[in-house]
Amino acid sequence: IEKYKGMIYTTERAVPNRFKQKNMIVLETKLKISKDSIAGGLSGLTALNLACLFADEVYLLGYDMYHGHYYSDAPDLYDRPLAKKFNEKFRELKELFPEVSIYNCNPDSALNCFEYRDINKIIT
Repeated sequence: IEKYKGMIYTTERAVPNRFKQKNMIVLETKLKISKDSIAGGLSGLTALNLACLFADEVYLLGYDMYHGHYYSDAPDLYDRPLAKKFNEKFRELKELFPEVSIYNCNPDSALNCFEYRDINKIIT
């Protein structure tokens, strides 16, 4: 990372003081959604919040919202409290940035507040 010359955006929990660099912007995170801080509590929510600050259109890849990571094969987890809790947070973020078009490119996602778009039709 120290060889990378571009800007790095990260959160205070992700970077210990000894790894901070001049080209690094360390963001304060809070689970509360607002335009005054970056959402925390979930890496995908934080990344989307950051994207909404700079983009007019965002395409989500790998946002399945299962417990675990993208390789989890557990569709029965759609109704678990974690998915419901974070669906609410993603909805709040969507309402905070109505000028940004956000599309979910995962047809099996438990995240249901964004319109689905087929990634194969987008990148052709």
